[in-house]
Amino acid sequence: MRLCVIGVANTMDLPERLEPKVRSRLGQQKRLVFQPYATKDVVAILEERLRRHGVESAFQPEALRLAAMKVAAYSGDVRRALQLCARAAEIGNGKVVDARDVTAAFRHLATSSALLVSQASPLEKIILVALCYEFKNT
Repeated sequence: MRLCVIGVANTMDLPERLEPKVRSRLGQQKRLVFQPYATKDVVAILEERLRRHGVESAFQPEALRLAAMKVAAYSGDVRRALQLCARAAEIGNGKVVDARDVTAAFRHLATSSALLVSQASPLEKIILVALCYEFKNT
C-alpha cells in the first residue's frame, strides 16, 4: 500500500516548514509551481464574477483594470482582487465603482492592520498575542 501526500501552499517552502520527523518521511518530493495571474486574467475573472451575479455594470471598465493591475503587480492572487473590489463597492456606496473608489480601497487594504494580521504566519500571530498580553498586563 502506498500513501500519496499532496500539500498546497502559497509559499514554496512548505516542506521546509514541516517538522524534521515529518519531512524525513515524505521521501521524493515534486513541486508543481503555478504562476500568479496576469492583469488580463484577473480582469477576466472579475468580469465573470460580475456577470455571474448579474451586476456587470457595477464597475467601470477602467476601475476593473486598475484593480487587476494593482493585484497582478502585488501578488497575482485573485482573492486579493475580490477583496479589493468588495471594498471598492462599499466605498462606492451603491453607485458605479470608478477608479477613485478602487484607489481608496487599495489604500485602505494596504494599511489595514486586520488584513496584515490575517496574512501573518502562525508564529508571528503567537508573538503578536504575547505582545498584546504583555502590554495589557503592564
